[in-house]
Amino acid sequence: EAQAEFRSVQVDIAGREGYNAMAINGVWTFWRIRNGRLAFCRDITLPAELTDDEDEDEGDSAEGGDADAASGGDGAGGAGTRTARLYLQFVPQVEAWLISDAPDLSGTVLADCGPCRGAGSDLQQHWRVWDGEGWREDRNVQATIDLGAPTPDGLEG
Repeated sequence: EAQAEFRSVQVDIAGREGYNAMAINGVWTFWRIRNGRLAFCRDITLPAELTDDEDEDEGDSAEGGDADAASGGDGAGGAGTRTARLYLQFVPQVEAWLISDAPDLSGTVLADCGPCRGAGSDLQQHWRVWDGEGWREDRNVQATIDLGAPTPDGLEG
């Protein structure tokens, strides 16, 4: 498979506190190539009582003591929990990286990073995060790209 060489590439996002922290912070693993760039996903564990309409409250549940999910636990879940998959991908229409709960962006966007203009600028701009009331810039959010070893051909750090 042509994309197998990218399986070791990861993005580690850290620094978000409060609302949506559980959704944003953590290690994002390679998912597929979308829009000519690598795209990533990660699974998070949510309390089962959250409905689809309440998913954006997941940052609050991290503050409320769901220690396994908030710390990036193994996502195995258990009684009273469910797993949700989130996606980190570049969207050329807005020249930004988006974190969404749907692979085709039909769902809820939780955060964005952009606009990305120029070589080597991916994931280095300030992040904006939905805080439950509006979009807020969060300069504490940082992304670190791990290309794995050996570095896949054509990728630069």
